[in-house]
Order: sequence, then structure tokens, then C-alpha cells
Amino acid sequence: MKVGVASVETPYDEVVDEVTGRLERQQVRRCLDILTEVQRRGRDARVHQGHSYREVGRSARDPAAT
Repeated sequence: MKVGVASVETPYDEVVDEVTGRLERQQVRRCLDILTEVQRRGRDARVHQGHSYREVGRSARDPAAT
């Protein structure tokens, strides 16, 4: 025989969600700010230009390959 509640739902807290989101965005910005130039170029190629990870790696080894 089971006694107790099978599941407990935690109420949604909009304030906690907003603060958590802001803190996560700040952390991402801080991490992006400390990237080296090579890392930044790789990120830009991957995110903004749509290159695959393999293409980014290839161009990092041989910049003329792009």
C-alpha cells in the first residue's frame, strides 16, 4: 500500500525564472568576452556563416582553405 503524494508540482515562479535567465545571459557574455581571437573567428564561422565544426577546424589549421 502506497501512502503519500505520487508527484508534487512546484509552482512556477516568474521572478525566479527571469533572474535565472539574466544570470545565465551574463555568464555567457563573460565567457564570450574572454575568447581568444582564434576562438572568436571559429565561433563566428560556425554561428554566423553556417560552417560545420569540421570546416571550422580545417580553416583553423589552414586559413587559405576557406
